[in-house]
Amino acid sequence: MPSVSPIEKISVVVALPANTEHLSKAEILSLQSLIKQSHNNMEVLFLVNPKIEAVVDNILKSTIGINVSSKIVRVKDETTVDEAFEYALNKLELGKYVAFCNLNCIYFKNSFHNKLAFLEQNPATNLIVSNNFLLIPKARL
Repeated sequence: MPSVSPIEKISVVVALPANTEHLSKAEILSLQSLIKQSHNNMEVLFLVNPKIEAVVDNILKSTIGINVSSKIVRVKDETTVDEAFEYALNKLELGKYVAFCNLNCIYFKNSFHNKLAFLEQNPATNLIVSNNFLLIPKARL
């Protein structure tokens, strides 16, 4: 079996919808599942409006078993999810791989690690998509 090179940094960008003030129980569980990923070179960037910033910050501080780096990035109240993703691409320092996610599902502990391993081993593959996320090498954006 060929050896697999270490997977480079992945930036996971999560944009909460404009004017969001509360997170549902399902969204909180989804957020927690993202920060408990097994990949050790992963940063989760939460693009949030000022109304929800404290809520997300409290969830991050109170979650036990965090395995990845996380950062809150404030965007304007009226910023749409698409505008937040565009902001991330143009203004933030992102890793070799970029994933755009929503909080509509629970992410298994090794979800990103397995998908990144697949991209590393199959360089002709341009992206991995589901109804909950898009994962793509930054160089292909």
